[in-house]
Amino acid sequence: MTASKLSLYNGALRRVGERKLSTVTDNVPSRYHLDTIWDEDPPLMMLERYNWTFAQKAMEWNYNAAIEPDFGFQYAFDIPSDYVHLSQISTDEYFSYPLRIYSKEADYFFCDFQLIYLKYVSKDIAYGKDYSKWSTLFEQMTAAYMAQELAYALSKSKDLQERLDKQMKEYQTQARSMDGQENPTRFLAQSSWARSRRRGTGESSRGPIFG
Repeated sequence: MTASKLSLYNGALRRVGERKLSTVTDNVPSRYHLDTIWDEDPPLMMLERYNWTFAQKAMEWNYNAAIEPDFGFQYAFDIPSDYVHLSQISTDEYFSYPLRIYSKEADYFFCDFQLIYLKYVSKDIAYGKDYSKWSTLFEQMTAAYMAQELAYALSKSKDLQERLDKQMKEYQTQARSMDGQENPTRFLAQSSWARSRRRGTGESSRGPIFG
């Protein structure tokens, strides 16, 4: 069954021994506590914890011509609005040549290339917040986190909080392990000499360092 806001609410309630809801608008105190927790965006907090495969978004990204850095790197790139955290940044669309020399400041990436390729965890509703893409373990991890917060609001029980925190971390470990199996085997990058031989040219002195 696909995860939903209601299933997460009820997963949290079950863990603290409260009655489940029929809807996310039920007029009961526990629902109001859950609304407060939901306002802090638990799904986003869980997305921030790992490079989840189901939430990965890859894109070709052009520099922002309206921004001219005063010094250092020549080009600035807007950080996408749905960005959570970076998985890979590269100078080629296959992510074979990782960009090593760049910086991230405020809402921008800076480097000396006009075109880069990003792969990142996205909070877009078509990626990380598409509940149909969630594994059961990711759903349970999120519900356990919400239960931990709810336990404090309802009972102030530190023992229950600690048990739920342990449960959440166990789900997280399992979810990461399963998610990692979805990724292809990664190989060491070629040396710059081997790449130069294959491509017929050397790298720019201001370009990325590989190997």
